Amino acid sequence: MSHLPPPPGPPPAGPSGPPPAGSPGADGDPAWPGGGYRDGARAADAFPVPFSAVDGALLVVWMILAQFLVILPAAVLGFVSQDDTATMMLLALVSQAVGLAGALAYLQARDRLSWRLLGPRPPTWTRAAYGIVVGIAGFLGVNAVIALVLQLIGPVDPPEQQLLTDLTAGGATTVLAVVVAVVMAPVVEEVIFRGVLFQALKRRLGLWPGALVSGLVFAAVHVEVQQPVYSAGLLALGVALAWSLHRFGNLVVPIVAHAAFNAVSVGLTLLGGQFLDTV
Repeated sequence: MSHLPPPPGPPPAGPSGPPPAGSPGADGDPAWPGGGYRDGARAADAFPVPFSAVDGALLVVWMILAQFLVILPAAVLGFVSQDDTATMMLLALVSQAVGLAGALAYLQARDRLSWRLLGPRPPTWTRAAYGIVVGIAGFLGVNAVIALVLQLIGPVDPPEQQLLTDLTAGGATTVLAVVVAVVMAPVVEEVIFRGVLFQALKRRLGLWPGALVSGLVFAAVHVEVQQPVYSAGLLALGVALAWSLHRFGNLVVPIVAHAAFNAVSVGLTLLGGQFLDTV
């Protein structure tokens, strides 16, 4: 009497753990929580973000408004004067913290706060090192752009930024000015300008149009009205920071690049140099 072969068993279990680099994550997105691509630019091209250009524009407005909400009432009520530089720097630090907290709260309320804000690739020390290189190269490139523009239109007085003036005051004022320029400003502005605004614009317009538009907004927020010539350098910096997020795939790169740019400017100011302002 013949016997039928036993029914096939279940297929052998595959290896556990996340998919290898270069393959999509479990949900089909090339996102770093599920593995992601090795090439940051490839990952960024396919990376869906939940932000819109309207979200980015609203957060830019909020970032500006936060400064007035913190500093203006204190000045009107007489708690601080323009001559009290240490307190003014402390209020600037608080206003940046309020701006960041408000931006994150807005994204949370809209159910859009997630790791996607950081980009499609995981943060690493190598990417942080790339950020330093981008920041130093950006400093040299931006000043070269400004020098070229000045060659074409003639010399103009450099903008006077209170932050750089306060750097030379010494004591607590200098310490607070360094924290504002090298720590808080890069984090707050990169989250808003590159993390939200640029990523949303790139999804809608493409890489270079998105970088250009977000760079124009970045320059418009920072440039001195009396000296718009410096907007050329700020625009170049904004485009470079956007490209760095696209190319390396994580927001840590433009944050570190922005911090390095400001750190070079701060260091040269303390040494008596005169270069482009911090941003």
